[in-house]
Amino acid sequence: MELKMNPDIVARIEKLMKEDQLSNWEHNFLESLTMWANKGRGISHRQNTTLQNIESKYSDDKKAALQVWKENFTPEMYENMTIMAHYYINNPPYFGDLARQVLSDSDKTFVPPEKAYRAMCENKYATRVIEIVKGAPLFEAGTMASIRANASGNATRFQNKMVMVLEHDTSKVVSAAKDARPVHVIPVGAAKSFWTEERYLKKVKKTGWRWKTGSYLNSVDGNNKH
Repeated sequence: MELKMNPDIVARIEKLMKEDQLSNWEHNFLESLTMWANKGRGISHRQNTTLQNIESKYSDDKKAALQVWKENFTPEMYENMTIMAHYYINNPPYFGDLARQVLSDSDKTFVPPEKAYRAMCENKYATRVIEIVKGAPLFEAGTMASIRANASGNATRFQNKMVMVLEHDTSKVVSAAKDARPVHVIPVGAAKSFWTEERYLKKVKKTGWRWKTGSYLNSVDGNNKH
């Protein structure tokens, strides 16, 4: 059974549409109700319940609490939110709308609702991802490493091969596993580089290799080979 779309319901919808914190889903839902109203259609009891839930979320009390939350939102929290936004963009579909909203915030002034922030940035995966991004790299750019025998992904075909570390890009983090920092490497003697993770690299002895005039002189057994 439908509820008649009366002026009161239309006014409630129009008021909510002015809220700048609406999620994409909420905005689309309210737009759909507006379209129904323009066609002279009513709304279902389920739609009305959803409308009431949205109204409760943006009540004066909730907005006052949100203002307090905004005033206590620190630069570190914004940094963590940005880290997790990159992570979830790389790992859809979770938190997709929120992640896109964060990464499109060119003014860096966006503050999400407290519940949304804690859900995205304080779960068990988030803790590990933030540690990966903020921690020091295990392999600095310009150092040599060896691909582990259990490496997977792009590094599979280069297992036990020597590589040079070119750069890191923590916006590419796709795993919460230990030492999963993305690292750009190039195999010795290869023309093409690839991205892998630090967990698939291991250190090599400093003796027996050196970089000279753009050519790599390698010797795992101590004998230099040109």
